[in-house]
Amino acid sequence: MIGQQGEIVLLTKHVGYTLDAEENLYYEVFPEIPNFESAQFFEINNNRIEARISFVEYTRIKVSRRAYTQKEFIDLQIRLNQMPEITDRIRESFWKNLTYLRTKEVLENIQTGQYVSVKHQNGKWVRGTLLSYQKERLLLQTPFAIKQIPISKMELIN
Repeated sequence: MIGQQGEIVLLTKHVGYTLDAEENLYYEVFPEIPNFESAQFFEINNNRIEARISFVEYTRIKVSRRAYTQKEFIDLQIRLNQMPEITDRIRESFWKNLTYLRTKEVLENIQTGQYVSVKHQNGKWVRGTLLSYQKERLLLQTPFAIKQIPISKMELIN
């Protein structure tokens, strides 16, 4: 049913149908959402717009929803249309700092033999020498054993 799913709505001409992480930083649409990935807006009925917001939590994509009245959504569109369009230069500078969206790329670039500290979701730290990163798992040599850590269970790496 279209009434329940909603039809995707254009945010602005320069943003398009999907607000990405760089645009969110620049336009400050959802500044309170940590590890923001993207958002799309759906018209649920004549007076209700729903934002479906994707964010990264422990290397996994989660989705939350936020409701807007038609007036609130139009006010947001007006605010964004009054701002200058994001430039490629600004977009690139933001992208460099969005490491949570580049976790796999960052991990692939850590040299084996490097000493690392990994914080597990349960709050415990595992420290050791990186033996490999394959199939979304880190293999660490600790003083007592070889530990295998799935990146889906990893909160932080130093």
